[in-house]
Amino acid sequence: MSTKMLVYIRPLEGKENEFNDWYNNTHLQEVVAIDGFISAQRYELTAAQQMPEQEYKYLALYELEDENVAATIENLLAASGTMDMGSSADLGSAKVSIFTSITEVVA
Repeated sequence: MSTKMLVYIRPLEGKENEFNDWYNNTHLQEVVAIDGFISAQRYELTAAQQMPEQEYKYLALYELEDENVAATIENLLAASGTMDMGSSADLGSAKVSIFTSITEVVA
């Protein structure tokens, strides 16, 4: 079983470089330090798309421990008041979804 948290968020207008620096060098590490998080990685939308109209350019993918996902989310919410949220993220644009695998990886 595998549990992932997907986070879509945009930078504020004109602050893309600052946003990427904050996300890559501060925010990922802060989240992974929270009990229940295993890893984090960011992705950028590629030019080659099956569906060219995309709402978000960036995705952060976090791996969570499967034992108690609800507790992990509670830990994240509790830590959110102490994390450096920078000044470059459009927090109102954020979309967060948590998925748990229902199959094994097919290779």
